[in-house]
Amino acid sequence: WQLGISIVLAVFLVWQGVPQNFGHYIDALTLQGADQSLPMGPAARQI
Repeated sequence: WQLGISIVLAVFLVWQGVPQNFGHYIDALTLQGADQSLPMGPAARQI
């Protein structure tokens, strides 16, 4: 039953936009014009 719960939770997290890739960081530009580094990684299936 634990595997079923983890699969449902992983699908939910991916659906909500939790990062699911193998990149390290993404550099983004905020609305105010500042640079920001966003950490990425395979988080959706590990949380």
